[in-house]
Amino acid sequence: MKPKLILALSVAFFILITPVLQAQTTETTQWELQPLVSFVSNDLDRYWASVFDSSGLTYRSPRGIFAYEDATRTPCGVVRGENALYCARSSSIHYDQSFLNDILIEIGDFAVAFVIAHEWGHFIQDRLGLFSRSSLQNELQADCLAGAYTRFADQSGILEAGDLEEGRSLLAQIGDPPGAQRSQNAHGTAQQRLDSFETGLAGGANACL
Repeated sequence: MKPKLILALSVAFFILITPVLQAQTTETTQWELQPLVSFVSNDLDRYWASVFDSSGLTYRSPRGIFAYEDATRTPCGVVRGENALYCARSSSIHYDQSFLNDILIEIGDFAVAFVIAHEWGHFIQDRLGLFSRSSLQNELQADCLAGAYTRFADQSGILEAGDLEEGRSLLAQIGDPPGAQRSQNAHGTAQQRLDSFETGLAGGANACL
């Protein structure tokens, strides 16, 4: 993902950035995790504000995006490692710092962006009164909404070669195993999740809603 001028925008709840980018000699940008999360959060905020405005709706940002390590208590209960979630009780997003850092190292920056965009999708569902449906419907729609943001990022010139494949690679690895469709925490099979992502990528937010 390419950094743009919006990185300079200040949003009070976002994570404080110390190093902005780590210099390197190749064409691909080398991100540190926290600057990447902040950059993507700013861009997601910009995208969804424009979507809501074009629909005549009032947009507000999530109240916070919080990194944690190991188990930590949130207004939605205790969250544990290797996880990211949206908490409707506090309109906040929480992510395991080590988990996302591993994704950044092993898959790439856009895979991290997808995780944040997916949780932001739950925030959008909450704002639109759509967050009370079944887990599987919620999760697949959030994948679609992440795809809609990806479409915007691509059209804005932010994405680099290989970014889309990073997102698809992540989805291929985190789909539910066979037989998990009726689970309370079902997210969808890898193919279902990929299909939902592609729907948003092709058609934007309206295709998801």
